[in-house]
Amino acid sequence: MGKIKTKQKILDKALELFNSNGVMNVSQRDIANDLGISQGNLTYHFEKREDIILALYNQMVKQNEMDLVTEPSATKKDLLNYSKRLMTNYYQYRFIFINLVDIFSHYPAIKKHFLDISVVREQEFLNWIQLLVKNNVLDGAKLAQKEGFFIDLQVFIVGWLGHMVCFEKKINDNMINKYYNILIENKISPYLVEEK
Repeated sequence: MGKIKTKQKILDKALELFNSNGVMNVSQRDIANDLGISQGNLTYHFEKREDIILALYNQMVKQNEMDLVTEPSATKKDLLNYSKRLMTNYYQYRFIFINLVDIFSHYPAIKKHFLDISVVREQEFLNWIQLLVKNNVLDGAKLAQKEGFFIDLQVFIVGWLGHMVCFEKKINDNMINKYYNILIENKISPYLVEEK
């Protein structure tokens, strides 16, 4: 097992355990035991649990950035595809959003980066919204009447995972489709230009 391979296996197992048990309920020892490696081997790659959490957070951010870059145009299909990919990515790293308050309070570097990148993402999103309006995908007049469109979407995108954990009896990958449909129906469709 090479260094990179072991490191990625640690991240994959940590992601699985954090998602199923909650980040505050998983120790480095738990991760090492589940992988069948010594805790010393794990700490060679990640000295502290915070290092694992930060590495997973950075993986998620990198994936989000790659998804954003793949939207070269501003069509309805682009908007819907990006929304689905973002929700899928957030689901993959759901421990972050389900435990966001705890992570922010224990890991100030993650909080700072998250808030800093949110400002950048908001501007990129608003620019994209302008293109969607220009391309007659979104109704600019309706959007002008809706103060806080970005915040409304942001609250849904970040909050649906917490809702899922609190109110769904069974959590699985199908939840992405359920909440994606709610997002489209309630948060995006009212602002789409009606097709003739």
